[in-house]
Amino acid sequence: MCNLQPASGQDRRNSVADLDSQIQEQERIINISYALASEASQRSKQVAAQQLALLPPKGPLSSRTVPPYPPLSNGLHYTFV
Repeated sequence: MCNLQPASGQDRRNSVADLDSQIQEQERIINISYALASEASQRSKQVAAQQLALLPPKGPLSSRTVPPYPPLSNGLHYTFV
């Protein structure tokens, strides 16, 4: 027969302390993950804004010049509406 002794109060306190420590570590990792994700999102927005600032401004569609279509071989012209 096997002699099993009940866990002492000290063992229970240690296991609770270990569990609490593990939970705190997991919470710390999650908080760091959220902070990194937020920082990455902000940086992505900054880079996108910088890229948009480098693009030349576009005017309204009506002010754009449309290249003329070449005439047909019979001399007639066509236009798309």
